[in-house]
Amino acid sequence: MKRPFGQSLLSSPMTELREQLPCLVALKQGLRTLDEMRDGVQSITPFFNLISPFHDEQPLALVIERLKQKNRRGQYHWMIDPLEQLSAHFVIAGRDRFGWNRTQTGEEVTEDNVFLGDIDGYWTKTVSYIKTQKDDAEYYVTMSRQAKEFIQSHTTPMIQIIQLIERICASFSQDAHSDAFACKSPTRSRFLHKSI
Repeated sequence: MKRPFGQSLLSSPMTELREQLPCLVALKQGLRTLDEMRDGVQSITPFFNLISPFHDEQPLALVIERLKQKNRRGQYHWMIDPLEQLSAHFVIAGRDRFGWNRTQTGEEVTEDNVFLGDIDGYWTKTVSYIKTQKDDAEYYVTMSRQAKEFIQSHTTPMIQIIQLIERICASFSQDAHSDAFACKSPTRSRFLHKSI
């Protein structure tokens, strides 16, 4: 059976995207779990552990590049735009030596290298320090709210984009039962499992 013309053009990027899908689905599940947690101070370190490997590896970069090569008349912007948005979330919520997640590529995120603060007159401190200040309810609630707002600013759009990617992959799948892929990145699969 011949595939429609558009599917044959996209077979290489779609194959690569489908190979990333199990890791993205695991990410989506992890994001949902973290999104349900009420305490932002408790959930910020697992959030960064979940996102940082994606920031390090940029798993969608090759797919985006290949789609752009085939996008001569702009017919694939509808696929490229959400993939670029998801990649941007990986970078913005990823590692930054002056930001919240002050880790190096490949380094595990701990409560000692995640910083919150510089809000409502409070100094920037590590999550491990903030956890020792639970007795100061106003301070702890402020830090928790700051972390929770940051997490939610990424989880909601990322979950929506991953769901779109799932639909895209399903629409280009010849046989929905042949998609027996596993998360092939040892780094991402280790952090995905560990962070939740």
